[in-house]
Amino acid sequence: MCQFIPLVCQAIIDTYGPEVMKCPKTAEELNDVAKRFASKWNYFNCVRTPDGKHVAIKKPKGGGSLYFNYKKFHSIVLMALSDAKYMFLFVDVGAEGDAGDGGTLQKCNMARAITYN
Repeated sequence: MCQFIPLVCQAIIDTYGPEVMKCPKTAEELNDVAKRFASKWNYFNCVRTPDGKHVAIKKPKGGGSLYFNYKKFHSIVLMALSDAKYMFLFVDVGAEGDAGDGGTLQKCNMARAITYN
């Protein structure tokens, strides 16, 4: 099972990810999200809300303390961005549990997704 689950999950992400998780990139898309945050939540100039969640795992062989978090259990971190309607814009999972929020954000693909040139 452990060999097939990652393959199936990746196939689902590859197939449906672009359809259901659309991270706004243009100024117009960002303005639309900001308007929804302002009208629904009274948060102005907000275009996305990041958050992380530690997902408990068994200690990986050879993992040492990389996955041991401040909550005193082994975990990987799920980081996500959502819009004003609780819809995911971007999800990244797999960072080691020992990293803090800032370190996790910088290590994951989300940092590149929210950085615009």
